[in-house]
Amino acid sequence: MKPAYQMHAGARNCERPVVQKILALWRRPSRGQTAVILTLVIAVLIGAMALSTDIGVFYYNWVQLQKAADAAALAGAGYLTALPDPSGTVASNAISTAKGYACLNGINDPNNANAAICPNPVQNSSYVDQISSVTVNSSNSQLNIQISRQMPYFFAKVLGLQNGSAAVSATAAVSGSIGSYSNGLFPVGIQCTSPCSLANLNPGQTDQWGTKFVGGLAPGNWGWLDLGQGNGASALGSAVANGVAGTFTIGQTISSSPGNKGNSNPVQTGFQDRVNEHNSMYANIDPTAMCNSNGVNPAIPPNDPLLVTLPAVDYTGCHGKCSLTIEAFVEVYLMPSSSGSEIDGCLVQAVAANSVGSTTAPQL
Repeated sequence: MKPAYQMHAGARNCERPVVQKILALWRRPSRGQTAVILTLVIAVLIGAMALSTDIGVFYYNWVQLQKAADAAALAGAGYLTALPDPSGTVASNAISTAKGYACLNGINDPNNANAAICPNPVQNSSYVDQISSVTVNSSNSQLNIQISRQMPYFFAKVLGLQNGSAAVSATAAVSGSIGSYSNGLFPVGIQCTSPCSLANLNPGQTDQWGTKFVGGLAPGNWGWLDLGQGNGASALGSAVANGVAGTFTIGQTISSSPGNKGNSNPVQTGFQDRVNEHNSMYANIDPTAMCNSNGVNPAIPPNDPLLVTLPAVDYTGCHGKCSLTIEAFVEVYLMPSSSGSEIDGCLVQAVAANSVGSTTAPQL
């Protein structure tokens, strides 16, 4: 009995290593299979990385396109008046400006350019840009621009893809109601009988400042305003040179600034400072020619020192220093010949936001 037991136990001891070897061989993959799996995984990872690179490039360009469209829409809308314009000049100027600012922000569409605003467009041979459309609504209050860009794929070409495109759209609008102005108001009032309207303003007609009694309506006044700068000639000269800071709104009460201060040295210096600043910034722009161009050349830079915004008021019955109500805001492009005793300029259409604009003013 004992030997039989020993033989049975020995048999079990012999079988165990064999089973372990078989299990080890079954669990251990071959080296060839691992190489195949790694090859497939690496190929997939490389493909995903390549496609991610193309997607990243497309997303970057989409962001740039959207920024350009936003800038173009805002710049173009700055020329809108929210007033009827049978001549279509307001819309034309807004559209032309939008195209120019799109170019300044990297959009190169030779068929939709503005050489006055963007004389040196950025060239990129890899991309094809197109300003699909720039439209202004019938009320001259809203501008929409649509831009697209065709771009080559880099890594996706192995899948047979050659080019892709991105498209964006932007819309900007101005309010039809005139609200406020806060970019340095010019301290001169233009007569507009209350309630002020384009008919009462008579845009395009001669309006003389520096004339005693403001056309016989206001004894003791020469058209100057105290917008908070003070009543002295020195304060007035500073306001002429720089405008008066603050936010001014329709219906706000301001004061006349009586007395013939126009011939004072501070006021004369204030006008000359504006002319000098214009000459240093835009020596190639002749304001006199611009006002006489009748809309041929509309490119007045919005930050031109000779472009001023002033309040329309009703001087009727104003004797000496009195309170006046801001009826509207008016854009005027000053001539270099302007001085404290004679201000020369022309009304222009809504270059700055919240200005009256006028359909019969010279279409600048």
